[in-house]
Amino acid sequence: MKTHALFLFCLLGCFVSQPMMAQEFPIGAYIHKPDTAEYRRCNFTWAVMMTDFFWGPDTNEYYYQNASRLKIIAMRRLNIYDRSIAQRLLIQPQTLSKYRVKNSLLRHETGELTADGWWAKPGKHSAGHLVRLPLPFWQFRHGAATLNDSFRIKIAFPERAHKPVVTLLLVDHSSGDTLSVKTLYSDTHFHDDAYHLFSLDWRLDSSRHGAQPSRALIAGEISIDVLVYWHGEVETWLDQILLDDEKESTLFRGGFDEAIIKDASQFKSSTRYPLLKRFMLHDEPPIHGFHAFRYVDKILQSVRPDGQAEGRGRGWTANNLDYMRFLQEAQPFELAVNLYPLGPSLPSPSLTDQAADSLGIPHYRYQEYTKHLQAVLDSMVGVERTYYGDYSWDKGLRPAIEATKRIGSKKGFWFIPQLHGILWRKHGGYAPPPRGYSGLRNPTPNEIRVMVFMSLAYGAKGIIYYPYSTTYDHTRGLENWNTGLVKRSEGLAFEDDHSSNYGLFLCGEEKVGLKPRRVFTGYKEKWSAVQQINAKLQQLGPILADTNLVWQDAASIHKGQIDNLSKVIESLYTLNADDQQDSYPEATFAEVGYLLDVKRNWEYLMVVNRRCVPIEKADDRRKMKIKLKKGSGSWQVQEMPAGESWILPHNGVFTTHLFDPGEGRLYRVTPYEASIPYIFIHF
Repeated sequence: MKTHALFLFCLLGCFVSQPMMAQEFPIGAYIHKPDTAEYRRCNFTWAVMMTDFFWGPDTNEYYYQNASRLKIIAMRRLNIYDRSIAQRLLIQPQTLSKYRVKNSLLRHETGELTADGWWAKPGKHSAGHLVRLPLPFWQFRHGAATLNDSFRIKIAFPERAHKPVVTLLLVDHSSGDTLSVKTLYSDTHFHDDAYHLFSLDWRLDSSRHGAQPSRALIAGEISIDVLVYWHGEVETWLDQILLDDEKESTLFRGGFDEAIIKDASQFKSSTRYPLLKRFMLHDEPPIHGFHAFRYVDKILQSVRPDGQAEGRGRGWTANNLDYMRFLQEAQPFELAVNLYPLGPSLPSPSLTDQAADSLGIPHYRYQEYTKHLQAVLDSMVGVERTYYGDYSWDKGLRPAIEATKRIGSKKGFWFIPQLHGILWRKHGGYAPPPRGYSGLRNPTPNEIRVMVFMSLAYGAKGIIYYPYSTTYDHTRGLENWNTGLVKRSEGLAFEDDHSSNYGLFLCGEEKVGLKPRRVFTGYKEKWSAVQQINAKLQQLGPILADTNLVWQDAASIHKGQIDNLSKVIESLYTLNADDQQDSYPEATFAEVGYLLDVKRNWEYLMVVNRRCVPIEKADDRRKMKIKLKKGSGSWQVQEMPAGESWILPHNGVFTTHLFDPGEGRLYRVTPYEASIPYIFIHF
């Protein structure tokens, strides 16, 4: 039975509810121009302001007090951003559990793992390697001339006898050359039974590996083995290995503190700079950058300790690696996760066959596209592990929210959806060139919509799109453009033009000659979609941002995960516009998030239609037929903030209106007696 919303107006002599302090749901983008009215037209409220690189420090007054009133995450390149790039990789014995408390690459060949470290005891184990592994130099993106390894080791109460404890070695795996070696003795190096730190400094031989051998490390052409050989004489514990580069050593010794504090202090005044909320630190830090993030962030906190409740003046970055480890080692104010799942192997309903051929994209066909898209969305949820050699972690929406819950945070995470394709300058297409580069293609409007609403189903507390302006990039070794919401002129000029779905790019090779190429970018259709999505986010934001609204679980219905929602619903089926039911579960492409208001004990369902083909090509609109699973009594289901409403028995069934492709809706489920929506009056 449907019911109209009941409104209680609280006047003289009547009960007046306490005003609800709405918490903010950030809606923003990575932007490059200091100010433009288009930001507000697209319903943005936050911005990652990437302008220091282009406009310099003298324009602070202009773009940190922007007329659009966007709250700012500022990129201060020289003394804040650049100082957080230094490398420190911590390697510890791994605690084996679903949520790794200590993350490790150690291969233990002797001894056993204890709460006090990796332990080897004479008489129980023979001599051998406590550690023998190639260092993970895929992480060292910024090669250093000199590196330092330090080892934390302790022994049982030291003996006076001159006995070897361990030998520390760094060996060039390919040549067998020893780069550095040190043997530790019980009487010489240990004077008590506490942990001690021992270091090895080393350099690569430029005569053997070229003028810049660190680049060969990054490319995987050189592998370094770290060996800790135990001599079997003395009871020994190994707690950690720490790898630093030169900049990291300077950072952790306070060498950059003064410059960071001086730069951040310019913006200390909340009266003069009320919109500056965070400083952006190194983007997408590798694992060896987590400790640098924490160090710089702690300095920033000391500059503005009175703003810590809201995170004002803290460090911020997008993270795409091990979320749990980032939260533990970097300790950010909030976790921001970027997932860009749409690659050039996925057909696009926005492209004709001819346009697809020119861009290196497969032809769109309904069945093939739908099957491929659902697999891509599954990967975004995070059903598969990500591997780098022996190291692995869970990546995706579910691992992100589970990591925040594991550390006891109610802040959830901010999601950074993909707005761009990577257009390669050399051939003017989205398919990547050889040499192992990845590629991305432009998302369609419905794909943007489904990425955003699926993130809400997994507890996202903010949306920051990447990128607003089409940007030029050469950091991959090959020139390319990241095609955003609006055009970019050749050179450094940025525009706000989104009047067309096409852009003009100079493509080809310099030695042959660059030629203008008209390329489908989807500016117009993407802009319209983001504008509509953001308008809905502004309506739902006060509900979703509330820290009392805590994510409980979610289900991909087509994967048979309905039991994940057993506390609130028993079944969900999808129906097309003619009320024909899709096959269950394999074609029931819906995502459902279950959230709980722990203060009021109200339950919420974020329901998303995962089908994304536009109406002009196929009718991917769907109704949701949902059966409740509650103990007893009557229940009210209300689409938020002011949509359809049903009053149902504990096992009642309701069918929604049609969802557009990619659309998500939020439903509140409450006992009927308590389901009185109030208008809160603020005096």
